[in-house]
Amino acid sequence: MYLLKRQIRRLYEQLLYWDFLYYIKRTPEVSDNAYDCARDELAYLERCYPGLCICSRSGLFKKKKHILPMLSLRTTYNKEDMLLFDKRIRNRLKDKPEADVVYCCEIKLDGLAVSLLYKDGCLVRGLTRGDGIYGEDVTSNVLVIEAIPNKLLNDGSLPHILELRGVLVMSNYGPNILTRFSNYKSNYYSTPRNAASGSIRQLDPTITSKRSLSFYCYEGHSILPGTSPLSISHIANLNKIISWGVPVCEHRRTCVDIKEVFRFYDEIKRIRFMLGFSIDGIAVKLDSIEHQKKLGVSTKTPKWSIVYRFSSEEKMTKLNKIVFRVGRTGILTPIASFNPVSVSGVTIRAASLHNISFIRRLDIMANDTVIVRRSGDIIPQVVRCIPKYRTANTKQVVFPLYCPSCFSLLTKALTKDKVYLYCTSGLSCPSQLKASLKHFVSKYAMNILGLGDVIISKLVDYGLVLNSYGLYYLKAKDFMKAASIGLNLSHKLVLRISNSKRIPLSRFIYSLGILKIGRLTALSIASSYKTLNSLLLADITSLASIPNVNIKAASNICLYIRTHNNIIRSLASILDIF
Repeated sequence: MYLLKRQIRRLYEQLLYWDFLYYIKRTPEVSDNAYDCARDELAYLERCYPGLCICSRSGLFKKKKHILPMLSLRTTYNKEDMLLFDKRIRNRLKDKPEADVVYCCEIKLDGLAVSLLYKDGCLVRGLTRGDGIYGEDVTSNVLVIEAIPNKLLNDGSLPHILELRGVLVMSNYGPNILTRFSNYKSNYYSTPRNAASGSIRQLDPTITSKRSLSFYCYEGHSILPGTSPLSISHIANLNKIISWGVPVCEHRRTCVDIKEVFRFYDEIKRIRFMLGFSIDGIAVKLDSIEHQKKLGVSTKTPKWSIVYRFSSEEKMTKLNKIVFRVGRTGILTPIASFNPVSVSGVTIRAASLHNISFIRRLDIMANDTVIVRRSGDIIPQVVRCIPKYRTANTKQVVFPLYCPSCFSLLTKALTKDKVYLYCTSGLSCPSQLKASLKHFVSKYAMNILGLGDVIISKLVDYGLVLNSYGLYYLKAKDFMKAASIGLNLSHKLVLRISNSKRIPLSRFIYSLGILKIGRLTALSIASSYKTLNSLLLADITSLASIPNVNIKAASNICLYIRTHNNIIRSLASILDIF
Protein backbone atom coordinates (compact mmCIF):
# COMPACT_ATOMS: atom_id res chain seq x y z
CA MET A 1 0.00 0.00 0.00
CA TYR A 2 2.89 2.35 0.75
CA LEU A 3 4.35 1.77 -2.73
CA LEU A 4 0.97 2.50 -4.34
CA LYS A 5 0.61 5.72 -2.37
CA ARG A 6 4.11 6.78 -3.40
CA GLN A 7 3.36 5.99 -7.06
CA ILE A 8 0.15 8.09 -6.98
CA ARG A 9 2.05 10.96 -5.35
CA ARG A 10 4.80 10.74 -7.98
CA LEU A 11 2.31 10.80 -10.88
CA TYR A 12 0.36 13.66 -9.31
CA GLU A 13 3.48 15.81 -8.87
CA GLN A 14 4.76 14.91 -12.34
CA LEU A 15 1.48 15.99 -14.01
CA LEU A 16 1.36 19.16 -11.93
CA TYR A 17 4.89 20.03 -13.06
CA TRP A 18 4.05 19.33 -16.73
CA ASP A 19 0.94 21.54 -16.39
CA PHE A 20 3.16 24.30 -14.99
CA LEU A 21 5.55 24.05 -17.96
CA TYR A 22 2.70 23.95 -20.50
CA TYR A 23 0.34 26.63 -19.17
CA ILE A 24 2.74 29.08 -17.51
CA LYS A 25 6.21 28.64 -19.01
CA ARG A 26 4.82 27.64 -22.43
CA THR A 27 7.75 25.22 -22.78
CA PRO A 28 6.31 21.65 -22.74
CA GLU A 29 8.97 18.99 -22.31
CA VAL A 30 6.92 15.85 -23.10
CA SER A 31 4.69 14.74 -25.96
CA ASP A 32 0.89 14.69 -25.65
CA ASN A 33 1.04 10.90 -25.74
CA ALA A 34 3.41 10.69 -22.74
CA TYR A 35 1.23 13.15 -20.81
CA ASP A 36 -1.92 11.16 -21.59
CA CYS A 37 -0.29 7.89 -20.51
CA ALA A 38 0.67 9.34 -17.12
CA ARG A 39 -2.76 10.93 -16.66
CA ASP A 40 -4.55 7.66 -17.51
CA GLU A 41 -2.35 5.70 -15.13
CA LEU A 42 -3.14 8.13 -12.31
CA ALA A 43 -6.88 8.00 -13.08
CA TYR A 44 -6.77 4.18 -13.07
CA LEU A 45 -5.00 4.02 -9.70
CA GLU A 46 -7.40 6.56 -8.18
CA ARG A 47 -10.40 4.52 -9.37
CA CYS A 48 -8.97 1.31 -7.93
CA TYR A 49 -7.79 2.87 -4.66
CA PRO A 50 -10.07 5.86 -3.91
CA GLY A 51 -8.80 6.02 -0.34
CA LEU A 52 -5.34 6.98 -1.63
CA CYS A 53 -6.57 9.84 -3.85
CA ILE A 54 -4.88 13.21 -3.62
CA CYS A 55 -7.08 16.31 -4.03
CA SER A 56 -7.80 16.30 -7.76
CA ARG A 57 -5.65 18.45 -10.04
CA SER A 58 -7.82 17.87 -13.10
CA GLY A 59 -10.73 19.95 -11.75
CA LEU A 60 -8.89 23.15 -12.63
CA PHE A 61 -9.91 22.91 -16.26
CA LYS A 62 -12.61 20.28 -16.19
CA LYS A 63 -14.67 20.07 -19.37
CA LYS A 64 -18.38 20.84 -19.17
CA LYS A 65 -21.12 20.83 -21.76
CA HIS A 66 -22.44 24.10 -23.16
CA ILE A 67 -26.16 24.66 -22.62
CA LEU A 68 -26.43 25.66 -26.28
CA PRO A 69 -23.70 24.73 -28.83
CA MET A 70 -21.21 27.53 -29.53
CA LEU A 71 -21.10 27.33 -33.31
CA SER A 72 -18.30 28.80 -35.41
CA LEU A 73 -19.05 31.32 -38.17
CA ARG A 74 -18.54 30.84 -41.88
CA THR A 75 -15.75 33.07 -43.22
CA THR A 76 -14.85 34.64 -46.54
CA TYR A 77 -12.30 37.06 -47.96
CA ASN A 78 -14.02 38.25 -51.12
CA LYS A 79 -16.97 40.39 -52.18
CA GLU A 80 -18.42 37.72 -54.44
CA ASP A 81 -19.11 35.42 -51.48
CA MET A 82 -20.70 38.29 -49.58
CA LEU A 83 -22.98 39.06 -52.54
CA LEU A 84 -23.96 35.37 -52.74
CA PHE A 85 -24.62 35.36 -48.98
CA ASP A 86 -26.93 38.39 -49.37
CA LYS A 87 -28.68 36.75 -52.34
CA ARG A 88 -29.30 33.51 -50.43
CA ILE A 89 -30.68 35.43 -47.45
CA ARG A 90 -33.11 37.40 -49.61
CA ASN A 91 -34.20 34.29 -51.53
CA ARG A 92 -34.96 32.48 -48.28
CA LEU A 93 -36.86 35.52 -46.97
CA LYS A 94 -38.63 36.44 -50.22
CA ASP A 95 -42.00 36.16 -48.47
CA LYS A 96 -40.92 39.03 -46.20
CA PRO A 97 -40.89 42.74 -47.17
CA GLU A 98 -37.54 43.82 -48.64
CA ALA A 99 -37.15 46.46 -45.91
CA ASP A 100 -37.23 43.73 -43.22
CA VAL A 101 -33.84 42.33 -44.32
CA VAL A 102 -31.48 44.28 -42.07
CA TYR A 103 -27.94 43.27 -41.10
CA CYS A 104 -26.15 43.97 -37.84
CA CYS A 105 -22.41 44.42 -38.44
CA GLU A 106 -19.79 44.15 -35.68
CA ILE A 107 -16.03 43.91 -35.65
CA LYS A 108 -14.60 40.39 -35.40
CA LEU A 109 -12.22 40.38 -32.46
CA ASP A 110 -9.17 38.11 -32.57
CA GLY A 111 -9.36 36.55 -29.13
CA LEU A 112 -10.75 33.69 -27.06
CA ALA A 113 -14.50 33.06 -27.13
CA VAL A 114 -16.04 32.37 -23.70
CA SER A 115 -19.49 31.61 -22.32
CA LEU A 116 -20.60 33.25 -19.05
CA LEU A 117 -23.59 31.95 -17.09
CA TYR A 118 -25.44 34.30 -14.73
CA LYS A 119 -28.09 33.25 -12.21
CA ASP A 120 -30.18 36.07 -10.77
CA GLY A 121 -27.52 38.46 -12.09
CA CYS A 122 -24.56 36.72 -10.39
CA LEU A 123 -21.76 35.07 -12.40
CA VAL A 124 -21.78 31.36 -11.57
CA ARG A 125 -19.83 29.74 -14.42
CA GLY A 126 -17.35 30.52 -17.16
CA LEU A 127 -16.45 28.15 -20.01
CA THR A 128 -14.10 28.49 -22.96
CA ARG A 129 -15.61 27.73 -26.38
CA GLY A 130 -13.61 24.48 -26.65
CA ASP A 131 -15.01 22.35 -29.46
CA GLY A 132 -18.35 24.18 -29.44
CA ILE A 133 -20.13 21.44 -27.48
CA TYR A 134 -17.79 21.08 -24.48
CA GLY A 135 -15.62 23.84 -23.02
CA GLU A 136 -13.07 24.11 -20.21
CA ASP A 137 -14.36 25.36 -16.87
CA VAL A 138 -12.36 28.54 -16.13
CA THR A 139 -14.80 30.01 -13.60
CA SER A 140 -12.11 30.76 -11.01
CA ASN A 141 -10.19 32.81 -13.58
CA VAL A 142 -13.06 34.75 -15.18
CA LEU A 143 -14.14 35.85 -11.70
CA VAL A 144 -10.90 37.82 -11.27
CA ILE A 145 -10.94 39.56 -14.67
CA GLU A 146 -11.83 43.17 -14.03
CA ALA A 147 -13.54 43.61 -17.41
CA ILE A 148 -16.10 40.87 -16.63
CA PRO A 149 -18.85 41.96 -14.20
CA ASN A 150 -19.44 39.47 -11.38
CA LYS A 151 -22.91 40.93 -10.77
CA LEU A 152 -25.18 42.52 -13.35
CA LEU A 153 -27.31 45.64 -12.95
CA ASN A 154 -30.97 44.66 -12.72
CA ASP A 155 -33.39 47.07 -14.37
CA GLY A 156 -36.29 44.66 -14.01
CA SER A 157 -35.73 42.93 -17.36
CA LEU A 158 -32.88 40.63 -16.27
CA PRO A 159 -33.68 36.92 -16.92
CA HIS A 160 -33.44 34.45 -14.06
CA ILE A 161 -30.76 32.47 -15.94
CA LEU A 162 -28.77 34.28 -18.60
CA GLU A 163 -25.93 33.12 -20.83
CA LEU A 164 -23.63 35.79 -22.27
CA ARG A 165 -21.08 35.02 -24.96
CA GLY A 166 -18.16 37.19 -25.80
CA VAL A 167 -14.49 37.43 -26.63
CA LEU A 168 -11.51 37.90 -24.33
CA VAL A 169 -8.79 39.94 -25.98
CA MET A 170 -5.36 41.11 -24.91
CA SER A 171 -5.52 44.90 -24.83
CA ASN A 172 -2.75 46.81 -26.60
CA TYR A 173 -1.38 43.48 -27.85
CA GLY A 174 2.30 43.47 -28.69
CA PRO A 175 5.67 41.98 -27.73
CA ASN A 176 6.49 44.73 -25.23
CA ILE A 177 3.45 44.16 -23.04
CA LEU A 178 3.78 40.37 -23.23
CA THR A 179 7.44 40.44 -22.22
CA ARG A 180 6.31 41.24 -18.68
CA PHE A 181 4.38 37.97 -18.57
CA SER A 182 7.30 35.66 -19.24
CA ASN A 183 10.68 34.87 -17.73
CA TYR A 184 11.79 33.95 -21.25
CA LYS A 185 11.91 37.20 -23.20
CA SER A 186 12.15 35.47 -26.55
CA ASN A 187 9.14 33.31 -25.83
CA TYR A 188 6.20 35.50 -26.86
CA TYR A 189 2.70 34.31 -27.60
CA SER A 190 2.48 33.99 -31.37
CA THR A 191 -1.03 35.45 -31.83
CA PRO A 192 -3.51 37.60 -29.86
CA ARG A 193 -5.77 34.56 -29.49
CA ASN A 194 -2.93 32.57 -27.96
CA ALA A 195 -2.20 35.46 -25.60
CA ALA A 196 -5.80 35.52 -24.33
CA SER A 197 -5.99 31.72 -24.22
CA GLY A 198 -2.75 31.41 -22.24
CA SER A 199 -3.87 34.09 -19.80
CA ILE A 200 -7.25 32.52 -19.01
CA ARG A 201 -5.67 29.07 -18.49
CA GLN A 202 -3.30 30.07 -15.72
CA LEU A 203 -3.24 27.68 -12.76
CA ASP A 204 -3.04 30.67 -10.42
CA PRO A 205 -5.98 33.12 -10.84
CA THR A 206 -3.88 35.98 -9.44
CA ILE A 207 -1.69 35.75 -12.55
CA THR A 208 -4.79 36.01 -14.76
CA SER A 209 -5.93 39.09 -12.82
CA LYS A 210 -2.66 40.87 -13.70
CA ARG A 211 -3.08 40.37 -17.45
CA SER A 212 -4.52 43.29 -19.40
CA LEU A 213 -7.55 41.37 -20.65
CA SER A 214 -10.65 43.03 -22.06
CA PHE A 215 -14.03 41.38 -22.57
CA TYR A 216 -16.64 42.27 -25.20
CA CYS A 217 -20.00 40.53 -25.33
CA TYR A 218 -21.47 39.69 -28.75
CA GLU A 219 -24.71 37.84 -27.85
CA GLY A 220 -26.93 36.75 -24.98
CA HIS A 221 -29.58 34.07 -24.37
CA SER A 222 -32.32 33.61 -21.81
CA ILE A 223 -31.90 29.95 -20.88
CA LEU A 224 -35.06 28.72 -19.18
CA PRO A 225 -37.37 26.66 -21.47
CA GLY A 226 -40.35 28.58 -22.79
CA THR A 227 -38.81 32.00 -22.22
CA SER A 228 -38.89 34.52 -25.03
CA PRO A 229 -35.72 36.02 -26.60
CA LEU A 230 -34.19 39.05 -24.91
CA SER A 231 -35.56 41.20 -27.74
CA ILE A 232 -36.83 40.96 -31.32
CA SER A 233 -33.52 42.07 -32.85
CA HIS A 234 -29.82 41.42 -32.34
CA ILE A 235 -28.90 45.11 -32.01
CA ALA A 236 -31.66 45.59 -29.38
CA ASN A 237 -30.26 42.57 -27.49
CA LEU A 238 -26.82 44.19 -27.40
CA ASN A 239 -28.27 47.48 -26.14
CA LYS A 240 -30.12 45.61 -23.39
CA ILE A 241 -26.92 43.77 -22.42
CA ILE A 242 -25.15 47.14 -22.16
CA SER A 243 -27.86 48.36 -19.76
CA TRP A 244 -26.96 45.44 -17.47
CA GLY A 245 -23.39 46.72 -17.19
CA VAL A 246 -21.73 44.33 -19.66
CA PRO A 247 -19.09 45.67 -22.10
CA VAL A 248 -20.10 45.52 -25.78
CA CYS A 249 -17.81 46.76 -28.54
CA GLU A 250 -18.94 50.20 -29.70
CA HIS A 251 -18.05 49.53 -33.36
CA ARG A 252 -21.36 48.12 -34.61
CA ARG A 253 -23.95 49.24 -37.10
CA THR A 254 -27.22 48.17 -38.70
CA CYS A 255 -27.12 48.07 -42.51
CA VAL A 256 -30.19 47.89 -44.75
CA ASP A 257 -28.34 46.42 -47.74
CA ILE A 258 -25.05 44.80 -48.73
CA LYS A 259 -23.62 48.11 -50.00
CA GLU A 260 -23.81 49.56 -46.49
CA VAL A 261 -22.07 46.41 -45.21
CA PHE A 262 -19.20 47.02 -47.64
CA ARG A 263 -18.94 50.66 -46.50
CA PHE A 264 -18.74 49.55 -42.86
CA TYR A 265 -16.05 47.00 -43.81
CA ASP A 266 -13.97 49.71 -45.53
CA GLU A 267 -14.30 52.07 -42.54
CA ILE A 268 -13.18 49.43 -40.04
CA LYS A 269 -10.31 48.36 -42.31
CA ARG A 270 -8.97 51.94 -42.26
CA ILE A 271 -8.97 52.20 -38.44
CA ARG A 272 -8.21 48.57 -37.50
CA PHE A 273 -4.65 49.34 -36.29
CA MET A 274 -5.84 52.22 -34.08
CA LEU A 275 -8.31 50.21 -32.00
CA GLY A 276 -5.87 49.02 -29.31
CA PHE A 277 -6.61 45.33 -29.90
CA SER A 278 -6.37 42.91 -32.81
CA ILE A 279 -9.29 42.27 -35.18
CA ASP A 280 -9.44 40.15 -38.33
CA GLY A 281 -12.65 41.30 -40.06
CA ILE A 282 -16.33 42.07 -39.46
CA ALA A 283 -19.17 39.74 -38.44
CA VAL A 284 -22.36 40.22 -40.47
CA LYS A 285 -25.59 38.88 -38.91
CA LEU A 286 -29.27 39.12 -39.71
CA ASP A 287 -30.66 41.56 -37.18
CA SER A 288 -34.11 40.00 -36.83
CA ILE A 289 -34.24 37.13 -34.31
CA GLU A 290 -37.32 35.78 -36.12
CA HIS A 291 -35.40 35.67 -39.41
CA GLN A 292 -32.44 33.97 -37.71
CA LYS A 293 -34.71 31.19 -36.44
CA LYS A 294 -36.28 30.74 -39.88
CA LEU A 295 -32.89 30.28 -41.58
CA GLY A 296 -31.56 28.03 -38.79
CA VAL A 297 -28.09 26.49 -38.60
CA SER A 298 -26.04 23.91 -40.47
CA THR A 299 -23.87 21.30 -38.77
CA LYS A 300 -21.20 23.80 -37.76
CA THR A 301 -22.33 27.33 -38.62
CA PRO A 302 -25.44 29.56 -38.50
CA LYS A 303 -26.94 30.18 -41.96
CA TRP A 304 -27.76 33.79 -41.05
CA SER A 305 -24.24 34.98 -40.29
CA ILE A 306 -20.86 35.29 -42.01
CA VAL A 307 -17.45 36.80 -41.22
CA TYR A 308 -15.97 39.06 -43.88
CA ARG A 309 -12.26 38.83 -43.09
CA PHE A 310 -9.47 41.18 -43.99
CA SER A 311 -6.96 39.86 -46.50
CA SER A 312 -4.15 37.67 -45.16
CA GLU A 313 -0.42 38.17 -45.78
CA GLU A 314 0.61 36.58 -49.07
CA LYS A 315 4.01 35.22 -50.15
CA MET A 316 5.46 33.86 -53.39
CA THR A 317 7.13 30.45 -53.56
CA LYS A 318 7.98 27.63 -55.98
CA LEU A 319 5.64 24.65 -56.27
CA ASN A 320 7.76 21.49 -56.46
CA LYS A 321 5.27 18.65 -56.91
CA ILE A 322 1.65 17.60 -56.48
CA VAL A 323 0.79 14.31 -54.80
CA PHE A 324 -2.66 12.73 -54.45
CA ARG A 325 -3.77 11.57 -50.99
CA VAL A 326 -6.67 9.11 -50.52
CA GLY A 327 -9.06 10.18 -47.74
CA ARG A 328 -11.48 8.30 -45.49
CA THR A 329 -14.38 8.61 -47.94
CA GLY A 330 -12.31 7.55 -50.98
CA ILE A 331 -11.92 11.03 -52.43
CA LEU A 332 -8.39 11.86 -53.66
CA THR A 333 -7.11 15.24 -52.52
CA PRO A 334 -4.22 16.84 -54.44
CA ILE A 335 -1.56 18.22 -52.09
CA ALA A 336 0.86 20.89 -53.30
CA SER A 337 4.40 20.67 -51.93
CA PHE A 338 6.40 23.89 -52.27
CA ASN A 339 9.59 25.54 -51.04
CA PRO A 340 9.26 26.48 -47.33
CA VAL A 341 8.06 30.06 -46.88
CA SER A 342 7.31 32.11 -43.74
CA VAL A 343 3.77 33.57 -43.69
CA SER A 344 2.62 35.61 -40.67
CA GLY A 345 5.44 34.14 -38.60
CA VAL A 346 4.70 30.50 -39.50
CA THR A 347 6.68 28.36 -41.98
CA ILE A 348 4.45 26.44 -44.39
CA ARG A 349 5.55 23.77 -46.86
CA ALA A 350 2.35 22.27 -48.27
CA ALA A 351 -1.29 23.09 -48.94
CA SER A 352 -4.39 21.32 -50.23
CA LEU A 353 -5.49 21.93 -53.82
CA HIS A 354 -8.91 20.43 -52.96
CA ASN A 355 -10.04 18.90 -56.27
CA ILE A 356 -9.61 18.79 -60.06
CA SER A 357 -11.85 21.83 -60.58
CA PHE A 358 -9.71 23.94 -58.25
CA ILE A 359 -6.51 23.07 -60.15
CA ARG A 360 -8.13 23.84 -63.50
CA ARG A 361 -9.70 27.09 -62.29
CA LEU A 362 -6.34 28.41 -61.03
CA ASP A 363 -4.52 26.91 -64.04
CA ILE A 364 -1.91 25.41 -61.72
CA MET A 365 0.94 23.44 -63.26
CA ALA A 366 3.80 21.42 -61.78
CA ASN A 367 6.87 23.59 -61.00
CA ASP A 368 4.75 26.77 -61.11
CA THR A 369 5.49 29.89 -59.09
CA VAL A 370 2.52 30.37 -56.76
CA ILE A 371 1.17 32.82 -54.19
CA VAL A 372 0.33 31.27 -50.80
CA ARG A 373 -1.26 32.53 -47.60
CA ARG A 374 -2.73 31.27 -44.33
CA SER A 375 -6.51 31.35 -44.64
CA GLY A 376 -7.91 32.78 -41.43
CA ASP A 377 -4.27 33.03 -40.29
CA ILE A 378 -4.40 29.24 -39.80
CA ILE A 379 -4.82 27.05 -42.89
CA PRO A 380 -2.18 27.13 -45.67
CA GLN A 381 -3.77 28.00 -49.00
CA VAL A 382 -2.61 28.41 -52.61
CA VAL A 383 -4.21 31.63 -53.89
CA ARG A 384 -3.05 31.76 -57.52
CA CYS A 385 -0.17 30.99 -59.86
CA ILE A 386 2.02 33.49 -61.75
CA PRO A 387 2.20 32.35 -65.41
CA LYS A 388 4.90 34.86 -66.41
CA TYR A 389 7.47 32.96 -64.29
CA ARG A 390 6.88 29.64 -66.04
CA THR A 391 9.92 27.88 -67.50
CA ALA A 392 10.59 24.86 -69.68
CA ASN A 393 10.31 22.68 -66.53
CA THR A 394 6.70 23.70 -65.98
CA LYS A 395 4.37 20.83 -66.91
CA GLN A 396 0.67 20.11 -66.91
CA VAL A 397 -0.63 18.25 -63.85
CA VAL A 398 -1.12 14.57 -64.68
CA PHE A 399 -4.20 13.20 -62.91
CA PRO A 400 -3.85 9.54 -61.87
CA LEU A 401 -5.97 6.81 -63.47
CA TYR A 402 -5.44 4.35 -60.62
CA CYS A 403 -5.61 4.68 -56.85
CA PRO A 404 -2.08 5.23 -55.48
CA SER A 405 -2.92 3.01 -52.50
CA CYS A 406 -4.85 -0.01 -53.82
CA PHE A 407 -4.25 0.48 -57.58
CA SER A 408 -7.93 0.11 -58.46
CA LEU A 409 -9.38 2.14 -61.33
CA LEU A 410 -10.52 5.60 -60.24
CA THR A 411 -13.84 7.20 -61.12
CA LYS A 412 -14.79 10.87 -61.37
CA ALA A 413 -17.38 12.21 -58.93
CA LEU A 414 -19.24 15.45 -59.66
CA THR A 415 -20.56 17.47 -56.73
CA LYS A 416 -22.27 20.69 -57.82
CA ASP A 417 -19.55 22.39 -59.89
CA LYS A 418 -16.62 20.44 -58.40
CA VAL A 419 -14.96 17.38 -59.94
CA TYR A 420 -13.26 14.83 -57.67
CA LEU A 421 -11.29 11.65 -58.28
CA TYR A 422 -12.81 8.81 -56.29
CA CYS A 423 -11.64 5.35 -55.24
CA THR A 424 -14.57 2.91 -54.93
CA SER A 425 -12.68 0.14 -53.10
CA GLY A 426 -13.91 1.20 -49.65
CA LEU A 427 -12.18 -0.49 -46.71
CA SER A 428 -10.32 -2.76 -49.15
CA CYS A 429 -8.17 0.29 -49.93
CA PRO A 430 -5.38 0.53 -47.31
CA SER A 431 -5.44 4.35 -47.26
CA GLN A 432 -9.20 4.47 -46.73
CA LEU A 433 -8.96 1.83 -44.01
CA LYS A 434 -6.18 3.74 -42.22
CA ALA A 435 -8.07 7.04 -42.40
CA SER A 436 -11.27 5.33 -41.24
CA LEU A 437 -9.50 3.77 -38.24
CA LYS A 438 -7.83 7.08 -37.41
CA HIS A 439 -11.27 8.71 -37.28
CA PHE A 440 -12.74 5.79 -35.31
CA VAL A 441 -10.18 6.08 -32.48
CA SER A 442 -10.12 9.90 -32.45
CA LYS A 443 -10.84 12.06 -29.42
CA TYR A 444 -14.51 12.75 -30.16
CA ALA A 445 -15.25 9.23 -31.38
CA MET A 446 -14.02 6.17 -29.40
CA ASN A 447 -11.24 8.26 -27.76
CA ILE A 448 -8.58 5.53 -27.69
CA LEU A 449 -5.48 7.39 -26.54
CA GLY A 450 -2.05 6.41 -27.85
CA LEU A 451 -3.36 4.68 -30.96
CA GLY A 452 -1.86 7.17 -33.41
CA ASP A 453 -1.27 7.29 -37.15
CA VAL A 454 2.02 5.35 -37.10
CA ILE A 455 0.69 2.41 -35.06
CA ILE A 456 -2.55 2.22 -37.09
CA SER A 457 -0.57 2.30 -40.34
CA LYS A 458 1.66 -0.56 -39.23
CA LEU A 459 -1.28 -2.66 -38.00
CA VAL A 460 -2.95 -2.31 -41.40
CA ASP A 461 0.28 -2.99 -43.31
CA TYR A 462 0.76 -6.21 -41.33
CA GLY A 463 -2.84 -7.26 -42.08
CA LEU A 464 -3.73 -7.40 -38.37
CA VAL A 465 -6.74 -5.07 -38.68
CA LEU A 466 -9.22 -5.21 -41.57
CA ASN A 467 -12.03 -3.09 -40.07
CA SER A 468 -12.90 -1.08 -36.97
CA TYR A 469 -14.18 -3.99 -34.85
CA GLY A 470 -10.93 -5.85 -35.56
CA LEU A 471 -9.22 -3.51 -33.09
CA TYR A 472 -11.05 -5.23 -30.22
CA TYR A 473 -9.48 -8.61 -31.03
CA LEU A 474 -5.88 -7.37 -30.92
CA LYS A 475 -3.45 -8.78 -28.36
CA ALA A 476 -0.35 -7.21 -26.84
CA LYS A 477 1.86 -9.42 -29.02
CA ASP A 478 0.22 -7.94 -32.15
CA PHE A 479 1.33 -4.43 -31.18
CA MET A 480 4.81 -5.68 -30.32
CA LYS A 481 5.10 -7.42 -33.68
CA ALA A 482 3.69 -4.70 -35.92
CA ALA A 483 4.67 -1.46 -34.18
CA SER A 484 7.87 -2.66 -32.47
CA ILE A 485 6.78 -1.24 -29.11
CA GLY A 486 7.43 -2.57 -25.63
CA LEU A 487 5.31 -4.98 -23.58
CA ASN A 488 4.10 -2.35 -21.08
CA LEU A 489 2.84 0.06 -23.74
CA SER A 490 1.27 -2.82 -25.68
CA HIS A 491 -0.70 -3.88 -22.58
CA LYS A 492 -1.77 -0.26 -22.02
CA LEU A 493 -3.07 0.02 -25.58
CA VAL A 494 -5.04 -3.22 -25.21
CA LEU A 495 -6.48 -1.91 -21.92
CA ARG A 496 -7.46 1.43 -23.49
CA ILE A 497 -9.17 -0.31 -26.39
CA SER A 498 -11.08 -2.47 -23.91
CA ASN A 499 -12.03 0.58 -21.79
CA SER A 500 -13.52 2.29 -24.85
CA LYS A 501 -16.28 -0.30 -25.17
CA ARG A 502 -18.82 1.70 -23.16
CA ILE A 503 -19.81 4.62 -25.37
CA PRO A 504 -22.75 7.04 -25.85
CA LEU A 505 -24.81 6.49 -28.99
CA SER A 506 -23.91 9.96 -30.35
CA ARG A 507 -20.18 9.22 -30.23
CA PHE A 508 -20.71 5.81 -31.81
CA ILE A 509 -22.63 7.39 -34.71
CA TYR A 510 -19.85 9.95 -35.18
CA SER A 511 -17.15 7.24 -35.00
CA LEU A 512 -18.61 5.49 -38.06
CA GLY A 513 -17.34 8.35 -40.23
CA ILE A 514 -20.52 8.74 -42.31
CA LEU A 515 -20.21 11.48 -44.91
CA LYS A 516 -21.79 14.80 -43.81
CA ILE A 517 -22.41 13.53 -40.25
CA GLY A 518 -20.51 15.68 -37.77
CA ARG A 519 -20.66 15.66 -33.98
CA LEU A 520 -23.60 18.05 -33.70
CA THR A 521 -25.63 16.06 -36.24
CA ALA A 522 -24.75 12.79 -34.47
CA LEU A 523 -25.92 14.29 -31.18
CA SER A 524 -29.27 15.31 -32.74
CA ILE A 525 -29.76 11.82 -34.22
CA ALA A 526 -28.95 10.10 -30.92
CA SER A 527 -31.36 12.38 -29.05
CA SER A 528 -34.16 11.46 -31.46
CA TYR A 529 -33.66 7.68 -31.76
CA LYS A 530 -32.26 6.84 -28.30
CA THR A 531 -31.11 3.31 -29.30
CA LEU A 532 -29.01 1.86 -32.12
CA ASN A 533 -31.75 -0.63 -33.10
CA SER A 534 -34.21 2.23 -33.63
CA LEU A 535 -31.68 4.03 -35.81
CA LEU A 536 -31.04 0.93 -37.94
CA LEU A 537 -34.77 0.82 -38.77
CA ALA A 538 -34.97 4.51 -39.69
CA ASP A 539 -35.84 5.74 -43.18
CA ILE A 540 -34.77 8.87 -45.05
CA THR A 541 -38.00 10.77 -44.31
CA SER A 542 -37.82 10.32 -40.53
CA LEU A 543 -34.10 11.11 -40.46
CA ALA A 544 -34.54 14.29 -42.52
CA SER A 545 -37.15 15.55 -40.04
CA ILE A 546 -34.50 15.77 -37.30
CA PRO A 547 -32.91 19.19 -36.65
CA ASN A 548 -29.46 19.59 -38.29
CA VAL A 549 -30.12 16.61 -40.64
CA ASN A 550 -30.83 17.44 -44.29
CA ILE A 551 -31.91 15.09 -47.09
CA LYS A 552 -28.33 14.49 -48.23
CA ALA A 553 -27.16 13.56 -44.73
CA ALA A 554 -30.21 11.31 -44.24
CA SER A 555 -29.45 9.54 -47.54
CA ASN A 556 -25.82 9.02 -46.51
CA ILE A 557 -26.90 7.44 -43.21
CA CYS A 558 -29.32 5.03 -44.90
CA LEU A 559 -26.74 4.12 -47.55
CA TYR A 560 -24.08 3.48 -44.88
CA ILE A 561 -26.41 1.30 -42.81
CA ARG A 562 -27.30 -0.72 -45.91
CA THR A 563 -23.71 -1.23 -47.11
CA HIS A 564 -21.97 -1.59 -43.73
CA ASN A 565 -24.64 -3.44 -41.76
CA ASN A 566 -22.30 -6.30 -40.85
CA ILE A 567 -19.69 -3.96 -39.40
CA ILE A 568 -22.30 -2.06 -37.38
CA ARG A 569 -23.81 -5.29 -36.03
CA SER A 570 -20.37 -6.67 -35.17
CA LEU A 571 -19.46 -3.48 -33.28
CA ALA A 572 -22.83 -3.52 -31.48
CA SER A 573 -22.15 -7.06 -30.24
CA ILE A 574 -18.82 -5.94 -28.74
CA LEU A 575 -19.64 -2.46 -27.44
CA ASP A 576 -21.91 -1.24 -24.65
CA ILE A 577 -23.76 1.56 -26.46
CA PHE A 578 -26.01 3.69 -24.25
